[in-house]
Amino acid sequence: MAKRQVFIDTETTGLSAKAGHRIVEIAAIEVIDHKLTGRKFHTYLNPHRSIDPYAQKVHGLSADFLQDKPSFCQVANEFIEFVRGAECLMHNAPFDCGFINAELNLAGLRETIEGLGSVTCTVSLTKNRFPGESATLDALIAKSGHSTKRNQHSALEDAELLALVYRKLLNGFTTNEPTKMIHTTNNLPNILPFLAPHFEHYITLERVHPSTTYNYKIRGMFNLPVFESTVHRPKCSNGESWTYLAIPRGARIESLRPNERLYVGAQTQDRMFRGDGLKGENFHHAQMRSGNRSDTPEALLKAGTKVEIHRVRASDFIKVVAKTTELAGLKPLLSQPVTPKTHSGYWCEQYILQSEPGQWRWNTKSADADIGRILLNH
Repeated sequence: MAKRQVFIDTETTGLSAKAGHRIVEIAAIEVIDHKLTGRKFHTYLNPHRSIDPYAQKVHGLSADFLQDKPSFCQVANEFIEFVRGAECLMHNAPFDCGFINAELNLAGLRETIEGLGSVTCTVSLTKNRFPGESATLDALIAKSGHSTKRNQHSALEDAELLALVYRKLLNGFTTNEPTKMIHTTNNLPNILPFLAPHFEHYITLERVHPSTTYNYKIRGMFNLPVFESTVHRPKCSNGESWTYLAIPRGARIESLRPNERLYVGAQTQDRMFRGDGLKGENFHHAQMRSGNRSDTPEALLKAGTKVEIHRVRASDFIKVVAKTTELAGLKPLLSQPVTPKTHSGYWCEQYILQSEPGQWRWNTKSADADIGRILLNH
């Protein structure tokens, strides 16, 4: 019986389907018995939402260009029939599968890409074929001897290139790693259960001073509340890299409920947590001061909920990622150049925000686009 394969690629508005990002281009290339048939499914899509700047830089597709393109629901049945019954091969399969399944769901369809045919992740095949080497599509293209250099990603071109390099380099190789265990920014592993034993209790915010306020003139912030606190550990030394979590007293870092994810941040010194001349009784950070509606330290403390600050050394983050199989996909974060901003504690903070988009109540800033460049270079 002829073996039918479909090589699939997508371009998207951002990193995470769970955060509401959409597909802007999708392509599928048919191969039967290892030969291109010339049949393909390809379309640009109107995502009906904005495109993150870093994503537009990757694929070059603008909202203006996509404005008159069909919605996914208009082409969903055609796509379903094209891939049905085939082995679906994708480079970083959980990423593409997550977006395709989200679009199918939004279209009101019960199908999933996994239900239409088998799914093979060529990243996993590449790691098995070339252990310890780069598993990006660019690296495979270079190994294949193909001269194409991708300046911007194109779903159609990348699906065609994937079919080409698969035939030359990956055909016949298998992997024992289930696709569901391959972690990408659409299905990121929760790092907190692995880091939890390494966190130390740093500060407890006990209460709001009933009458004292202070002015933080350098930020243009006035009449800020003073928090009386207990400091359990000394301030970190200049140059040390830490990641901090704020959670309600009694919450467990390894199993936080949605309303317990208060704040995540990073520093190389304790500028975030300082007395501002008030003998350590004050606790300051601009984002935590402004908060999110009623989710401020002041509101929680006045409601009788004490807030605990926990911190973990960046060196522990590095060790945990390096030795934990489930976190292997995060290793590119450990080799990034260190700057005053992008130290290891910062990457830990950004990864937590990226893996749990929109769930941290005070630090509502989106995770840095560099996370996409580093972990999503497919």
